[in-house]
Amino acid sequence: MNNMLVTVGRILLGLFFLVLGLAKVKGVIDSGGLTALSGYIGSRGLPQPQIIAIATIAFEVLGGLALIFGFLTMPIAFLMAGFCFATAALFHNFWTFPAEQMVPQFQSFMKNIGLAGAYLVLAGDSLRSKL
Repeated sequence: MNNMLVTVGRILLGLFFLVLGLAKVKGVIDSGGLTALSGYIGSRGLPQPQIIAIATIAFEVLGGLALIFGFLTMPIAFLMAGFCFATAALFHNFWTFPAEQMVPQFQSFMKNIGLAGAYLVLAGDSLRSKL
């Protein structure tokens, strides 16, 4: 039963990023969304925002697929956790936003922290099962 729950959780966590990545691809294809995504990344002071945008989309899609199919689960889950922490700190740092944007940014920040925790649990379970 535990293995089935972990498998379902792994698939759902992979699906989360796969859907987000595909939504970004759709935005890039339909409405020139890469420019908007790159602009947002650049507005946070990161270098080479267009390269980061493309890498983000690739990471979300490929990492999501890897988790769904159980491929390299432990390292991918660790990378996803780091990605969630970085996204929370760089893009949802609610304490820097105006008061009217603070609550939604706080919610997004906490969502990413929670997801990071879930990915760490998945990585830990994957590591435990290898020992």
